[in-house]
Amino acid sequence: MCGSSTTFPFCPSKRTPWRQSCRDPNLARFAETLLPLIDPNPERAVELAGEAVSAFAPRYHEHWLAGMREKLGLLGGADGDLDLVRDLLQAMQENAAITQLDFTGPFEVLSRLATPPSLTEPSAFAQSGTHVVAKSMQPVFSDRGLGILPTCAFESCPQLDLICVPGGAGVVAAIADDETVEFVRRQSAGAQYVTSVCTGAFLLGAAGLLKGRRAATHWAYVDLLPLVGATHENGRIVRDGNLFTAGGVTSGIDFAFCIVAEVAGPQVAQAIQLAIEYDPSPPFDAGHPDKASEAAVELMVRRNETARKGLQQLLSEARSVGAQSLISAAARNTSGVPSAPRSTTASGGPRTLP
Repeated sequence: MCGSSTTFPFCPSKRTPWRQSCRDPNLARFAETLLPLIDPNPERAVELAGEAVSAFAPRYHEHWLAGMREKLGLLGGADGDLDLVRDLLQAMQENAAITQLDFTGPFEVLSRLATPPSLTEPSAFAQSGTHVVAKSMQPVFSDRGLGILPTCAFESCPQLDLICVPGGAGVVAAIADDETVEFVRRQSAGAQYVTSVCTGAFLLGAAGLLKGRRAATHWAYVDLLPLVGATHENGRIVRDGNLFTAGGVTSGIDFAFCIVAEVAGPQVAQAIQLAIEYDPSPPFDAGHPDKASEAAVELMVRRNETARKGLQQLLSEARSVGAQSLISAAARNTSGVPSAPRSTTASGGPRTLP
């Protein structure tokens, strides 16, 4: 989640010999971030982190673990070393929560809100900042393995003027987590703008924020919006009062420009657009099912099938069974769907969608 109200975080630089000798500085930062999860030996952390990144895709895990077992054997490693590797992969999977462009697209635009409208006019938002918020301060991983460091946790997050909820593989588990849903509900009550990208709309819905509202989400999930009380409206960006819901993934960039234009003015929005050279001209006109080939649509429908079924069944059960806990529903229906950051244990009794 990101909220308008500091810059994108990186792991502190540690000028140690092993870090200087690491050929990939991003990998070094990644290893530093995950040291508590990997190994107190930084050289080993770098090695394991590199292996984990290259083998993040779950379908490669067993093959990779077999290779690591052989490598550790040649190095005289113990079974406990392999357990560390497996724990790392599990931690990465458990933290796999978002589609990174759902989050980083709007972040890139909104974090530039302090851009002045001209050389002669100062910014009215020079003190603005952006928080990267998660349930804990542990790294959150995208569904493609990119690690993101929060700047604050739920408990330390100030009241946000804008809350943006991204989508991704962890939405099902996020909906099943009372603390996450309550955080979204509480922050949204005091925010000037409540926004989502892609399937993040369903987390807003779980918090009761889409009842009777018009909304958008990823094209493969639009027919599920009534399960959270919303009406789907065609459009890359749908506004209903202070609620902005964007369609799939890249649409988050466009909605962010709409927000900046409204808050700071078109001049600022256009300056930011130029700064990031947002002048899309894709080589193919296939970014929507109305334009894509039948084969491409069929492929993407099939690839979204498992996640879609898990979300549909969870929302359906929560809606139709008054005493059914979301946690119980999620436990049965998230097979193959990575969970949200860290612990997904709910802190309350049974509840249904509000």
